[in-house]
Amino acid sequence: MSDVKISSNVIWTLPFFSKLNDVEKAELLKVANFRHVKRGETLFLQGDRLTHFYWVCSGAIRQFRVTPDGRELTGAIRTEGDVLYDPDARQREQHHAMNARAVQETSLLAIPASWIDEHIKLWPHLADHFMTLLAGRAQEALIDTEHQATMNAAQLVSCFLQKLCVLHHFDPHGFELPYSKSLIASRLGMELETFSRTLPKLREVGITVTGKHVAFDNISLAQSHACNACTVTEECLTHAAMQEMATRSVGNYKKSGQ
Repeated sequence: MSDVKISSNVIWTLPFFSKLNDVEKAELLKVANFRHVKRGETLFLQGDRLTHFYWVCSGAIRQFRVTPDGRELTGAIRTEGDVLYDPDARQREQHHAMNARAVQETSLLAIPASWIDEHIKLWPHLADHFMTLLAGRAQEALIDTEHQATMNAAQLVSCFLQKLCVLHHFDPHGFELPYSKSLIASRLGMELETFSRTLPKLREVGITVTGKHVAFDNISLAQSHACNACTVTEECLTHAAMQEMATRSVGNYKKSGQ
């Protein structure tokens, strides 16, 4: 893990700090560091003291817990723009409740937790961002729990692949998985064997997975298969973005005269 002097341009690309004025930006730059972690490198461990908050500038960080029998349970994969904010740490006397490890070469903005604690009381917009973040994380956890209870394996995988496509701005007609299949299976709360057995079944709902290559052959069919089992479909940004892609695909198909 290495620290380098941070460029102000990096900070301003993060939505979390978009409302800072020039004076606040200058103050933030005094304490911020740019941290680089290699693929597979651990950023912090469960139980470590919370010393910094981290924002992902590029790459991806896996947050996970380890069960008593040694299994690693993935809680989240944080990507560009995300913050490694662990609400449970507040309940654990400022100690991390999860491990964090780099999935890819990753660059992070590191800000001391003590500085955040002080300025969250002084800057209302910073407090607002954290409140919005907390609400979003609570909603994520609620939806994850609901999906685990109501969706089958194929629906869970289909939903996740749609999220990947939108999050990374992939072409739905063909893209490469950015993570290993074992990591995706862990994130979805299933065994790798179950995940692998599920992939061929996705052909029936408009998705072809060959090795690490994914193609949505029929976006509408894939959506109806997964999204009809979800109670937040109408508010889901991923659903809306995939619908737009499906509409665009149909329009291009008609223009081609086929």
